[in-house]
Amino acid sequence: MAAARPTQDRPATGIALIDTDGIIGGHDACFANLLGRAPRGLKLHDALPVDTHLRERLRQTIDRCLSSSDATPLISRWTHAGIHFRLEVAALDSAAAPFIAILTHEPLPQTLRLLRILQGTANALLTEPTPTAWMRAACSLLVESGGYAQAWIATLQDGNIELLETASATPNPAHEQRPWPTARTLQREPVAEALDRGHPAFLHPADHTTENDTQIDRVEACEHQSVAAYPLRQGVCVTGVMVVYSHPMQTFEETDREALTNIAELIAQGLDHFARNRSRGVSGEPPRITSTLFEASGEGQMVTDEKSVIIAVNPAMTRMTGYREDELLGQTPILLRSGRHDPAFYASLQSDVETQGCWQGEIWDRCQDGTIKPFWLRILRIPPDVGTAPRYISTYTDVTALKTAEARLEHLAHHDALTNLPNRKLLEKCTEQALARAHRHRQRIALLFLDLDGFKRINDSLGHATGDRLLLAIAERLRHHLRKEDTLARLGGDEFVILIENLQRSEQASIVARQLIRAISRDIRLDGQILNLSASIGIAVSPDHGRTPHEMIENADTAMYRAKASGRNTYQYYTHELTQRTRRQLSLEHHLRSALADQEFHLCYQPLIDQRTNAIVGAEALLRWDREGAVTIPPSEFIPLAEERGLIVPIGKWVLEQACRQIGAWSASDIGPLRVAVNVSGRQLDQRGFTRELDDLLLRHQIRPDLLELEVTETLLLHHDNASGLFEYLSQLGLRLSIDDFGTGYSSLSRLTQLHPNTLKIDQSFIQAALENANAAAITTAIIQMAHSLGLEVVAEGVETPEQLQFLRSRSADLIQGYHFSPPLKVHAFEEWVRKHRSRL
Repeated sequence: MAAARPTQDRPATGIALIDTDGIIGGHDACFANLLGRAPRGLKLHDALPVDTHLRERLRQTIDRCLSSSDATPLISRWTHAGIHFRLEVAALDSAAAPFIAILTHEPLPQTLRLLRILQGTANALLTEPTPTAWMRAACSLLVESGGYAQAWIATLQDGNIELLETASATPNPAHEQRPWPTARTLQREPVAEALDRGHPAFLHPADHTTENDTQIDRVEACEHQSVAAYPLRQGVCVTGVMVVYSHPMQTFEETDREALTNIAELIAQGLDHFARNRSRGVSGEPPRITSTLFEASGEGQMVTDEKSVIIAVNPAMTRMTGYREDELLGQTPILLRSGRHDPAFYASLQSDVETQGCWQGEIWDRCQDGTIKPFWLRILRIPPDVGTAPRYISTYTDVTALKTAEARLEHLAHHDALTNLPNRKLLEKCTEQALARAHRHRQRIALLFLDLDGFKRINDSLGHATGDRLLLAIAERLRHHLRKEDTLARLGGDEFVILIENLQRSEQASIVARQLIRAISRDIRLDGQILNLSASIGIAVSPDHGRTPHEMIENADTAMYRAKASGRNTYQYYTHELTQRTRRQLSLEHHLRSALADQEFHLCYQPLIDQRTNAIVGAEALLRWDREGAVTIPPSEFIPLAEERGLIVPIGKWVLEQACRQIGAWSASDIGPLRVAVNVSGRQLDQRGFTRELDDLLLRHQIRPDLLELEVTETLLLHHDNASGLFEYLSQLGLRLSIDDFGTGYSSLSRLTQLHPNTLKIDQSFIQAALENANAAAITTAIIQMAHSLGLEVVAEGVETPEQLQFLRSRSADLIQGYHFSPPLKVHAFEEWVRKHRSRL
């Protein structure tokens, strides 16, 4: 898709965030408009509007910038489809988006380069006393304001070259070893052609031949793409040359050539002025600005006399302000004052002009139609002994586009790119201000930390584009249920924070929390689908739960995790006990990460007993963690933490390895073959290569597949999209499959028939309540009957008393597991228990 064509008379600037691989993340609308498409997820160099033959060079340039430790920004310019572009890539202090790309459509050279270089060169001509100083300023302007790589100016004296001055944007050590240009340079294109024929000449990389080796070496050494040489003329005679080198991917377009021609003419006039002064014995007298330059300048210019009366303005000044020339002449600059600056500002400005001879800075002035615009103003005071020269020259540059870009960048730095909501940085600032107001008025504020339950499942299954639209819908729904004075922020992912002010009581925050939970739980229609979400909310209220933004956000976050642990779709206030729990969890996580390497895990085995024969048919492998020098950590504490932190996969792999090794060892001993049930997490099932690992385990340990039983929870199966296909494949391997905690996840019979498990394991909560609760007894009986009707084996876990055992026997449960027979035992203790149990049969 072609890039959108900006207007020719004003710059357009777009901003994007990119990562270290050059992938575009968030961006503003102008960035997409310049590219003609939404570039999120694309490589920066692939998305940019650039000619095909330059794209690879641009890619290399960007890659060097992204991989460099140097903080210097990348700046590159090129022309595509007649549009001039400028790219700046700079590092940010952000882990999420380490680089920012600023793409600008620059105005055409006659309104940008002529604007800056011509006026700057003319101003220098008014102040610089010698030709050398003036040429130094002119060359620097060509490089710094014109955006060229190098420039030099030389004159011819009796056929010999006399180098006046050079400037370079990319200094080359080779240039310090020998001066350039040399006499030989005059004999090479394009310099020789400009001097001999008296017209501009150009050398491009495609024009290089072996005969031009001097110029070729110079171009390649400086990484320049093209060279332009302009003759400096006095009448019909060529008296010198101005040579300009381009940056990579920058060529001399027609508009560049026109601007450089004007600059060369001005330089020739200036050199002629200095020559005439020398012949008259006069030095240091600045010339009068030519009317041609004054009229042609793209910057607004205004000339005032010693009484500050406007005596001349150029066309650009009338365009910028909207005033006609006759409306400005005879007035003073007070006409333009906007009211944004106080008298002290103007007094300081006038003082600098009188004492230092100049002033420059930002000023806001009022245009004829009443609009107030920002300008960069430069005022130059002409010494009073100049005679007829004007006393003050004011040069106006319209910086509205720059201000707009700065405002957009500031907005992007403080707002979420997707939802346009305040981000963490702005939330912290708003919270700090709200805390100060609450303290003054003896009120409270509340932070509600909201996390969406189930968003990751939708995002992973339906794609990130759908996930983004869902987040936008959620943001809009939250806005609808908040007051205008409340602040809604997005911290990233599926996390939102709501700042509520003017609270008299802490309990008022819970009213808002309940409203938001109800709002989120309503169905959302998106792309023809009905999506369901819930929300967990943590609440922190000042001053009890924090006196700084950091404390408030952290404590609300802690409370949110407590709400999730309490069953989700609810809210929880922060308490100081939660902090202690969080600290313990952080300590646990730290030690959990090294527990495998430190060999702190071991397996215990709890027997599975056939209730009809009382024989042992197998065992469940249960993971235990004994920290060195500490008590045993309950599985209920570290298993959920391992799931949450992504550590369950390596731990689960270790458990399967140990269980298979033990099955093999028992099969070869007097214990004999015993089937072992192992719990498997959803993250393990999602791992690529999981089935291949199982196949490898069976082969390495030479065990029968039916001796390994994989247990998965009923809830996991309800939300695992590929459960049917995975179970079918595992069944083909010969493995046994068991559904754990059955009765807690509301599975349907059709779902069970699709999965073809071998075993249903009744959740122990039903077993423990069956003797005292008729409903629990009825559910247990129904599960057993249903399982048998489907040809499934039933395991009752958590059996602790003879009465529970008798109840299950009367309902024909197949296998019994629980403390009534044995607690989980380490390997040697388990083996001794098996031998004793068998001896009693």
